[in-house]
Amino acid sequence: LSELSPSLLRHSHRHIPAIIGTPLRFQGATFHFTYTLHTIPCVGFRVEWRGRSMVFTGDHFNSPPAIDKLEETGVLSTMRANDLR
Repeated sequence: LSELSPSLLRHSHRHIPAIIGTPLRFQGATFHFTYTLHTIPCVGFRVEWRGRSMVFTGDHFNSPPAIDKLEETGVLSTMRANDLR
């Protein structure tokens, strides 16, 4: 698709697996990955660098009252519900 040579891509890109719950350190930054709640599997992350941070949520279901109801009915554990709020 990019018309870049495979050797250039191997030289300019590194594959580092993101493991949920395991901090990933890269170029001085620390990434924390988490699953989000969506109809298809999605991942979000928080990245910290030089005392600052930002969050990328990816696609997710952002309705605290609905998350509360899913927790109350036992669909989500308290730990999972707290992670999604």
